[in-house]
Amino acid sequence: MRLRMDDLNGCEVCQKPANQKCGGCHSIFYCGKEHQRSHWKKHKKFCRPFEMANDDNVGRFIKATKEIEEGSVIFEERPLSVSPMQLTLPVCMGCGNHVTAEDVHPCPKCGWPLCGEQCESNPNHVPECYYTSKIGQKVSITTFDTIHPLYRCVGALRCLYQKQFAPDVWRKIEKLESHCKLRKGTDGYEQDRLCVVDTIRNFLKLKEFSEEEILRCTGVIGVNAHEIPLSTPSQVGLFNVTSIFEHSCRSNAYKTFSMAGQVRVIAGRKIDKGEHISICYTEPLQTTLFRQKHLQRTKFFSCRCERCLDVTEFGTNVSALNCQSGQCKGIVLPGSFENENAEWCCKQCGSKQTAEFVMNAMKRIGDDLVLMDKGSVEDCKQFLDHYSTLLTPNHAYMIDIKLALGQLIGNGDYSLKTVSVDDLLLKKQLCQDVINIVNIIAPAEKRVIGIMLVEIYTCTTELQRRKLHKANKDPVSMLTECTTILRQAVRCLQHEPEVLFEGKLYLQALKDLKKLEGCNQLLIQNPSLLMK
Repeated sequence: MRLRMDDLNGCEVCQKPANQKCGGCHSIFYCGKEHQRSHWKKHKKFCRPFEMANDDNVGRFIKATKEIEEGSVIFEERPLSVSPMQLTLPVCMGCGNHVTAEDVHPCPKCGWPLCGEQCESNPNHVPECYYTSKIGQKVSITTFDTIHPLYRCVGALRCLYQKQFAPDVWRKIEKLESHCKLRKGTDGYEQDRLCVVDTIRNFLKLKEFSEEEILRCTGVIGVNAHEIPLSTPSQVGLFNVTSIFEHSCRSNAYKTFSMAGQVRVIAGRKIDKGEHISICYTEPLQTTLFRQKHLQRTKFFSCRCERCLDVTEFGTNVSALNCQSGQCKGIVLPGSFENENAEWCCKQCGSKQTAEFVMNAMKRIGDDLVLMDKGSVEDCKQFLDHYSTLLTPNHAYMIDIKLALGQLIGNGDYSLKTVSVDDLLLKKQLCQDVINIVNIIAPAEKRVIGIMLVEIYTCTTELQRRKLHKANKDPVSMLTECTTILRQAVRCLQHEPEVLFEGKLYLQALKDLKKLEGCNQLLIQNPSLLMK
């Protein structure tokens, strides 16, 4: 990919002086609309609102060539390769969905599990089918309720197939970072060496592939693969340009996927011209310590984004503890998260806690989170109450439970019509708390914001139904309030694929929004209806 701006501002077609920029990328010029139209077929594959650049600190990165509006699709890209997770229950080698002993359809050529005849010709399945058929021995998988080790080799095998039969794709895969030197000696590296290399070289008899290049493929997948959540379970995919977008724990863009499996990079907020475009490689609603450890373990780097360098995380204290010294109401944080053994100190009274004490406390609470029933309203309420003395209100663990509880109240066995006014108001406040924090620490997390807005909308409509609104609110203003909330939710969820929960929520929100807008317009045009 090459995006350039002619220093002389010459027309891309005739090279004459030009001052009319391409509106899509702002990177090339034309002398008039006629040449712009004639050049579009050639230019459209390169017309993107960004360009690649290099920096001594971050290496290659992508920066905006023009102002990008929030919600805009910045980029779409097909995967170079798609494969099941390394550790997975048996899945269909075509669509990636889970198969059972009752519905499995072994491929008649190679024996690998499929979900039906329709997936026999799925392009994803070609590599392992080709190599397995050559050895004259079919794969036989008979247990479907446990992780099967044979799937561990599929990702590397599909990459190596590109080397033999799709050299253009292979050249792109080859350029992706594998971090093999850093991975050597880790459990994952040894497991790949024992399982993946052995399966490919010995079971499949593919001696033409060396141990080194097989392990490099597993490294490329481990470091660069993106989860594609369009099947159950999810698959992973390698992408060419998407792999160049740099990481930030407070990214300005986010990923979603089309139903065809293309990754879409969406602007999570307005992005200024010249600004680096970033996505998040980890869990943005987690603590700084968690994010750093996850990035070091999976991506082999430590993050130094503006959020990670600010121990207060822009004043939210998402990683902080409440001071436990006497009646002190201070906040306990380390001087920096770059040293995980640094002492934690209260900013108000100066009392200190060792890193070991903090780690043990976080482990204990984390274990409680894993063991508790997040489907229980009462258990979630008890967690918030029990840990409110130790954890700050905006701590990542508290936000996790607020997110769950905000969705639980009024759903499932808890119909909104049976929920008390106090719980409705609690639900609304919890959802707003989550939105407020997400907007500060991770504004590109539009899925979370969209879900919370829909929950606030349901609360608002139920409270209004019970006429618990302010006395000065008329039906039009009430409809306007609900419409405003729902429009925001629709904007947040508009790019989500329909097979996901968020995509289904978007379709329902859009349907409700159209009804509200119709009612609102009807009341404006017929004020007499207000009297009925």
